[in-house]
Amino acid sequence: MATPGPSLVANAAFEDQTHLSWHDPGYPYTLNRGSVMHYFEQSPFFDRACINTLARQQGRDPAVPGALEATSPAGGVEYVLELEQ
Repeated sequence: MATPGPSLVANAAFEDQTHLSWHDPGYPYTLNRGSVMHYFEQSPFFDRACINTLARQQGRDPAVPGALEATSPAGGVEYVLELEQ
């Protein structure tokens, strides 16, 4: 039997998760523009190897405009709040 190629293995790691949801009923803060990214960081959907984590490790708050740009290596996953309702 043949071993799956790298593209097949990579695609298997990204299964469809659009049917999943997550919430933390014990989150102690009101969700707003300043807290929503911190809340999202607690979820299983957050990639711990992202640029947001790197920014926090460097003492920057990823929710502050410009913090990710100052941290950003070439490429990588970063999470930003695009729209607040």
